[in-house]
Amino acid sequence: MNREALFCDGTGDYVIPAEPEINEKVVLRFRTAHNDVDEVKLHAGEQIYTLWKMQTTGEFDFFMRLNISWETEPFRYYFEIKKGTEICLFQPVWCDLPGRRVLFLIIQPGFSTPEWAKRGGHVSDFCRPFL
Repeated sequence: MNREALFCDGTGDYVIPAEPEINEKVVLRFRTAHNDVDEVKLHAGEQIYTLWKMQTTGEFDFFMRLNISWETEPFRYYFEIKKGTEICLFQPVWCDLPGRRVLFLIIQPGFSTPEWAKRGGHVSDFCRPFL
């Protein structure tokens, strides 16, 4: 399994729409290397959804799950990818083996980023304490 090709984030390319309203249906996408995995599953709480391969673009396959919706609670999820007997959990930071700590991708229904924040870059200024 080509782990470097596994990808999903919270942008409009992978979460459609990227900022869903409460009870709005969402499409989630996940990218893999072309013909490189057998199965992609979405884990959300106690629910497990199978994603279907819907598109191939160049060297990548895109798996999708259509029409997921929820109310006001944050939607926490991660992906399980299988190839033969190999299982990989895709999380925001790393790919890891089952049984380890899971970090979740999160969608907050009803949340939207202010327009001014979408237009500009972000600068962090960390203050150092005086020694």
